[in-house]
Amino acid sequence: MSLGERAIKGVLGFGAVNTLVFTGSFIIQILLARLLSPEIFGVVAFALAIRKIATVPANWGLSEAIMQDTEYENFLETLLWVRAGFAAILVGIVIIAGILLRSVFDTTLINIVIILFAVAGLSMIGHVFRAFRQRELGLSMLGVVDLVALVAAGGTGIWLALSQKSVWALVVYYGLRDVLRAIGYIIISPQYPSGEFNPRVVPWLYDFAKGMITTKTMEDVGQRGDDYLIGVLGSTATLGAYTVAWRLAKAYTLIVQPAIRAGILPTFSRLKGSSEQSRRGLEFISRLQIHLSVPVYVVAYFAAPTAIPLLFGSDWQSAVPIFRTLSVAAILFPIHATAKQFYYSRGQSKIVFRAQVASIVTMIVGIVVLIPLLDGVGAALAVNAMLAVGVIFLFWRLRYDLGVSVSRMATSSIFGSVAAFGVGLATTPYIPGGNNLIELLTYIPIGLGMAISYGLVVFVLDRTQVISDLGILKRAVFD
Repeated sequence: MSLGERAIKGVLGFGAVNTLVFTGSFIIQILLARLLSPEIFGVVAFALAIRKIATVPANWGLSEAIMQDTEYENFLETLLWVRAGFAAILVGIVIIAGILLRSVFDTTLINIVIILFAVAGLSMIGHVFRAFRQRELGLSMLGVVDLVALVAAGGTGIWLALSQKSVWALVVYYGLRDVLRAIGYIIISPQYPSGEFNPRVVPWLYDFAKGMITTKTMEDVGQRGDDYLIGVLGSTATLGAYTVAWRLAKAYTLIVQPAIRAGILPTFSRLKGSSEQSRRGLEFISRLQIHLSVPVYVVAYFAAPTAIPLLFGSDWQSAVPIFRTLSVAAILFPIHATAKQFYYSRGQSKIVFRAQVASIVTMIVGIVVLIPLLDGVGAALAVNAMLAVGVIFLFWRLRYDLGVSVSRMATSSIFGSVAAFGVGLATTPYIPGGNNLIELLTYIPIGLGMAISYGLVVFVLDRTQVISDLGILKRAVFD
């Protein structure tokens, strides 16, 4: 089996388990949202944003470094001990700072941040062992660990929410899930490095990491900076509604994207000398993601006004327009992430950094201007613009580096989405009202019609490529 087919097989296995993980996570989020208020979600989201920003110095591309082939002895051992020492120092500093700031800031928020940081230290070490497994393309077991951690943490969080209905139920859910995942990654690691430390690896790691850390910093600012700005400029209720809407908007891609990301790093790091294979592989992955996500989000756009209040409760009605706006970002998110991971696998983090700078500036300006005018919808528009800028920059560069053709990937999808959207506009007025559950069930045949119309248009416009892509998937699964 070729490297590409091995990668696809691993990605599909991980993706299958990750589907269960995301489904379970989605159900747990719904249950917690019905038991807890948007304000509680907003407080925890703000604490997570603080943790994300404060742990920026730890983001020096560990997984990317592990994927590289070097001739140094005890290379992996040295990476592990550097990471462990760095994590211990960083978490210790933050915890001490939190204790000293108790008299200045809200005590509950400080306590939440301290707990989440303590968990982050273990999580940083666990991810080293996760990368060891990922390096060998043993991806399915990673999904199993995530599933076990989700079930245990989710059950505990729901039990606490039923008995206390406090913010600690949500903190325990997030914290325990991270702890169990870290322990699981250590258990399934294909290797356990010895205590040997090679100081000659450190200069190499510094050269590799100095570009990665700035890029990863900008990535974290993009992922959590919106939460922080909304928390500062808006209310906790707005932040809570936005957080849930964005998680829903990323729902489908979060099933597929972790598996694809796990396969991209080890695969493309081994294809550095083959531009043609890299181009074909990247275009295949991007097409697959586009064709999977577009019909799903067209259907979700129409179903959101019925589905969100039914699943989460009437208190979450404000999340509906935010979710519908973020549907655009949800389609752009996976192909943007794939392009970034490709350049990370090549050690070319400076290219991603330039794209991140342009994207972050767009997001910050957009949120500052639009939040006072449109509240959560304004933040969603800013995130749409941020991802659009990133996609344009990265694929312009991919066209220059590999000859990647955006038109080959996206033209048929654009026409297919127009057809699916037209079916939605034509059919939704006939959905019977009065019962949200009946309305939601009615979207099943309507959604199927939208998906079929999308697929037919794509097949007619790009028949040869569709048949070729299906053949690649068939060989990877069955040969």
